[in-house]
Amino acid sequence: MDKTYNLALLPDKLNLNEKFSKSKSHYLKNPDPFGLDVDKFANTFRLLLPLYEHYFNVRVFGAENIQKINSNRMFVSNHTGQLPIDGLLLAMATFLHSTPRPIILRGMGERFLMGLPFLGKFSMENGVILGDRKNCEICMKRGENVLTFPEGVRGISKSTPDFYRMQKFSLGFLRMALHHKTPIQPVVVIGAEEMYPLVWQAPKIAKMLGFPSFPLTPFFPWFGPMGMIPLPSPVDIYFLPPMELPDGHHAAQTDEELMPFVVNLHKMMQNAIDAGRKEQRPTIKLKKIIDEIPPKEFWIETLNRLKNSIVNKNEK
Repeated sequence: MDKTYNLALLPDKLNLNEKFSKSKSHYLKNPDPFGLDVDKFANTFRLLLPLYEHYFNVRVFGAENIQKINSNRMFVSNHTGQLPIDGLLLAMATFLHSTPRPIILRGMGERFLMGLPFLGKFSMENGVILGDRKNCEICMKRGENVLTFPEGVRGISKSTPDFYRMQKFSLGFLRMALHHKTPIQPVVVIGAEEMYPLVWQAPKIAKMLGFPSFPLTPFFPWFGPMGMIPLPSPVDIYFLPPMELPDGHHAAQTDEELMPFVVNLHKMMQNAIDAGRKEQRPTIKLKKIIDEIPPKEFWIETLNRLKNSIVNKNEK
């Protein structure tokens, strides 16, 4: 984890085009049942590359752990930030650094996201699948590399005091990996939390609106969609050494029998996060901002005002 891979060290654009060409050739031979369009993926990738390189200034550590891969893996990552930008940057880093065939990670999108008119179709064209067991099963059978966030929505919807504290893992990813005998590729992302450095989750409002979560920040919802623009926080991505599946275990075992492996993986990833934060590049000075946060009473009053506004609107 001490070696840094920046975009500047990657081959030139001709080699990036070669990666797109290899991916297109693969999916022409193996048509994707979920709507992945490699041409649209390439266009989106080129469009977002300046943000990856300059706005979020992504650094990659441990890229050697996803090179010379000849079989698929299940990528397991922590989930940070209020929007799935961490998954987007992780997918780009994986495509840039994986060899011999570049990996298009198959992220598992929330049902809420995939049901949105534009974003759902756009996500599928760029490799995301609806995150349910059946779709994951299809991808694994096809030899795809699936990206999972075992923390689920709990990971991405944390308030500021809980940043970088990994939430409890579900066991579904391990059962799927055991069923298909697929090694685990652990990854940790650091820096995405600071894209929205001051967050207070409002679960009651989220439930009222039917959203997975509803974060309140100094900018959202007060400035509308503009308040959702992430701050330019530098992001570090660590590809940890792959983990072979535990001997003697199988997908049908009880939660109690599988839990020790999951706890060990969780602990290893949390330790990597704690170590990586010591090398984290400067971002917004949170302490100074936190000292200026209005008192709790202000937020309660604001929440009640917003709640009353929604209720009155529904009554009309």
